[in-house]
Amino acid sequence: MNATPPAPNDDPSSKLVGCALLASCLVGLIAAVGGFAAILAQDYVGGGTLLFASAVSFGMLLNALLRS
Repeated sequence: MNATPPAPNDDPSSKLVGCALLASCLVGLIAAVGGFAAILAQDYVGGGTLLFASAVSFGMLLNALLRS
């Protein structure tokens, strides 16, 4: 007899968490790159705003991942 392996976790909430994780990483990386590009173009207010958005995005991500 062929034993079938257990089905992977298809819980919809795990897919939602995965999408939120991906979106948070993308927002953080895009904001960091944009912030550094703005600072190099001597737009310090825009660069600081984007770096702040990146820090908030990564901070919320780490808070969610490291919460016990």
